[in-house]
Amino acid sequence: MGDWIEAQGIQGKIIEVNITATKVLTGDNRVVILPNGALSNGVIDNYNGRPLRRVEWLVSVQYGSDAEGVRKLIMQLLHADGRILTSQTDTDTLYKEFDISRYQLSMVDYKMNTIPDPEVVLKSLNENDITFRVRAWVRATDYWDAYMALNEQFYSELPKKGYNFAYPHLDVTLIK
Repeated sequence: MGDWIEAQGIQGKIIEVNITATKVLTGDNRVVILPNGALSNGVIDNYNGRPLRRVEWLVSVQYGSDAEGVRKLIMQLLHADGRILTSQTDTDTLYKEFDISRYQLSMVDYKMNTIPDPEVVLKSLNENDITFRVRAWVRATDYWDAYMALNEQFYSELPKKGYNFAYPHLDVTLIK
């Protein structure tokens, strides 16, 4: 109850489970009834299954951008956002906040003693741009707010520092 799931092509919050079906409240306020038989034979993606989630962004900038400068600016934006967790985050406080054991906070069969630091890596050199992969850990409840807020910050702050976004273009040379 209360978890946000995706199953059978439906996304929403579980609001009721009974012997025959599960009721899901969708983001646009519909109640969808999913038969438990279909749920038990299908894939269920539980977005709230763990108290922490890793957020990932792909940020593309034009060729000629200073890769280290882009990396540093993105890291500054991540560290300035209080929702982003780092290796300095006190995991004991998180265990108490979530009322869980160390094992429950961990990733698959791995005891998480510290939160991994955010990372910004040059992912790919594409036809029209270079793409950085940005990853950071947040509380599951902060996932979408952090994702959207940082998306907006990347969009507004990178160009201010001269790191422009790439777009497909074609250079044409005319010969007389």
